[in-house]
Amino acid sequence: MKIIILAVLFCTFLGSCGDNTLSEPLKSITPTGYFPLHVGYSWKYQVYGGLAGTQPENNYILSVESTQEFKGKTYFKMGMKIGNSATTVTSDYYREENEKIYKYIGDKDSLYIDFNNQDTTKGYYTEIIDTMTTPVGTLRNIRCVKWIRGTKGDIKYFNNRYYAPNIGFIGNEHEPVGQPDMQSDGIISAKLGDKVYK
Repeated sequence: MKIIILAVLFCTFLGSCGDNTLSEPLKSITPTGYFPLHVGYSWKYQVYGGLAGTQPENNYILSVESTQEFKGKTYFKMGMKIGNSATTVTSDYYREENEKIYKYIGDKDSLYIDFNNQDTTKGYYTEIIDTMTTPVGTLRNIRCVKWIRGTKGDIKYFNNRYYAPNIGFIGNEHEPVGQPDMQSDGIISAKLGDKVYK
């Protein structure tokens, strides 16, 4: 494991980072603790772009809005709002089973993330990062989850997403396929039940 500070991704353009450390013994964390699904939970993120992936662009909010049943299984509806808009622009449906996260796509249940195994056909974790500094605090036991976004010739373009225990998705970095610009997202606040992080 290692220690990492994504200062550019999460802190440089957001003022001072939080000074609280949120920690939990690794052995007490189940993989699904990295993807909490509870109605009312919400997270806000800053988007960066440009050649170095450091230029602030827009922000967005993800929120768990409700539950819905598809083919006998209960999913949590996660909506996205852009900027200060009150309108949900996209919605996705997720559920947890056997310590895996599934997403309802194209009228079928599809494995989305396996936090335990390194199955490269889906989102798979590549490493556990000891600590990561973000605007909501210094987080521990971060799991890095990787996807292949696409290929151009012999070049593969990856998407790395970072998840913190009992908080969920905290950041993302990827290269647009065939483009020089880097893009990244970083968490700036979250409201998880009666807990507020900012």
